[in-house]
Amino acid sequence: MLKKVTFLMCLLIAGFAVVNTPAADDSKEKQFFTIKLVEQAESGKVKQLAECFMEVNPQGKVSYFSGGSVPGLEGEQELKFGVQVKGTVKPAKDGKYRALLKLRVTNRVFQPEETQAAGTQLTKTEAVEIRTFLEKGKTKQLSCGGRQAVELRLE
Repeated sequence: MLKKVTFLMCLLIAGFAVVNTPAADDSKEKQFFTIKLVEQAESGKVKQLAECFMEVNPQGKVSYFSGGSVPGLEGEQELKFGVQVKGTVKPAKDGKYRALLKLRVTNRVFQPEETQAAGTQLTKTEAVEIRTFLEKGKTKQLSCGGRQAVELRLE
């Protein structure tokens, strides 16, 4: 009988512990971040070189990769290509957000067949590091020099 009473008390206590466990905080509004790398042609037409749309995690971190890789030769490390974004977007003063970001756009450069046969692999990377303040719902355009610009938007 004592075992039954003890078992029932344990169940009752465990039940209260489960009931009092706080639920996940869904009250925080999800945030989404968009980054674009654009280039203006001489004709005035804007060409989009890369675009990423991602969710900002609760700690303010953003991470994105879209691309592939070229296998290494003779045990070498593979060469990655594509679009990669890493960084943070965290609340700051006056309703603004502080963005610290690294954008890398890597393209494969195809070689003539005779060079490929000699085991040559080539990628070209453009990298942009950004530190800026953003306002929710507003697009911010930053010149990267020449005809290129980066567009940032937080929703």
